[in-house]
Formats: sequence, C-alpha cells, structure tokens
Amino acid sequence: MPTKADPPPDVDVRPRRADARRNQDAILAAAQVAFADEGPHVPLDEIAKRAGVSPATLFRHFAGRDELVTAVAVGRFATEVEPAVERALAGDDAWAGLVAVVDALMRLGTSSPGWRETVAFAREAGLMADVKRDRLDGPVGELLVRAQRSGQVRSDVTADDVAPILHMLRSLATFDGDLRDDGWARYLSLLVRCDGARQHR
Repeated sequence: MPTKADPPPDVDVRPRRADARRNQDAILAAAQVAFADEGPHVPLDEIAKRAGVSPATLFRHFAGRDELVTAVAVGRFATEVEPAVERALAGDDAWAGLVAVVDALMRLGTSSPGWRETVAFAREAGLMADVKRDRLDGPVGELLVRAQRSGQVRSDVTADDVAPILHMLRSLATFDGDLRDDGWARYLSLLVRCDGARQHR
C-alpha cells in the first residue's frame, strides 16, 4: 500500500529526476566557469542565473558555497588528476609517474587566477581533506616509495613533504607566471631527486 510520501502509482517520476539532474549539471558547469573566472566568492544568485535556474533550485542541490565549491573541485580532480594517478600507478617508472601526478595537480591548481583563489579557499576551509586523504595521499606515497627503492628519490623524503613541496611549486608559478611545460619536473627534481639521478635524467 503506498505511503503518504509515495507518488501515485500512475505518476512517472523519471522526467522530474532527469530535470533535476540537468539542473545540477547546469549549476556545476556555471559554477566551474564562474570560479575559474572570478574566484570562489561569486554570488550564488549569479551562478544560479548563469545556470538558468532559480536560487531556490541551486540551494535544493547545494546547501551553500562550501558544498558547491567542494562539488566543483572534486569533479575537476576526478577528470584532471585521477587519470594521471591511475596511469602512474600502472606504469613502470615511478619517478615519471610522480612527476605526471604533480604536473596534473599543478595545472589544475594554477589554471587561472580565479581558480588559484578557489583552490586556496578550499584548502583553507578543509573542503578537500577527505579526497586528499582517500584518493591522493596513498597513491603519491606509493609512488614515492617505489621511486626511493629504485634510487630516483632521496630516502629522507616522506609523503608528508609532498604538500609543502606543492605549495612551494604553486608559489613559484605565481611568482614566475611563465614556467615551461616541464618546469614542475625540473624544480621537483631539484628538491627531491638523488644527486646521481639528477645527473643522469
């Protein structure tokens, strides 16, 4: 017997669900562009307008700014960083894999001034802490251990050093503004590679 919360048996809820999915996708797409262009503090009403939905619809999908920033950041991580992580773990050259992951992280984190602000906002608010712990720290630590075993990375480097190194590289990108495509690899090498590995790279 249908409960009070159930739709009548002759009502098809699929169109409503499809509309909801389209609205959510439109909000995420509009937010990604807005955050990249203007940073994380774009008015949410403006994002709703760009998405072609009402502010009430936006808040039905995302409780507030933190939740929307998190959703956009997680989505970009999944499409722009995780494939590099998967390829690195499947490859034979741990150093090349580590560089590729750092490169993907750097390109994501510095893709525009607005997105740099958004990444900083997410980091300071701890919005990506679970993703970092569950989907990044383990693979990066594994690559680091492999690279150390093969004599490519200094033995005193630990997984805890990776976040400060990324911060230094991001600061360098902000200061320089025009690093070559292989710039991350060069500076990462200067920081963590064994002397012999640097000489023969």
